[in-house]
Amino acid sequence: MTKIIPYKNKIQVEMLTLKSALQTEIKVEKAKVIAVSPEIKDIMVGDLLYVKAWAIDIIQDGGKDYNFVSADNDAICAIIR
Repeated sequence: MTKIIPYKNKIQVEMLTLKSALQTEIKVEKAKVIAVSPEIKDIMVGDLLYVKAWAIDIIQDGGKDYNFVSADNDAICAIIR
C-alpha cells in the first residue's frame, strides 16, 4: 500500500461534508485530518477542520479521491479539538 505524505504546506483531509458550490450555499466544509506535512506543527492527524470550500484540492488516482488543503492560504477557518 502506498503511503501519501503531504508536501510543504499541505494537509490531507477526509471530507465530512463536501458539496459543489453550485449545489449549495455552504461556503465552509468540515474535514478530518488524515495526514500532515512534517513542516506543519500546529495541526495534528485526527483534528477536525472547517475549511473554505474553494480551497479544497481534489486529486483522483486509481478511482480514488485524495483531498488536500494548504495551511498557509487562509483556507482553514478553525481547528476543532
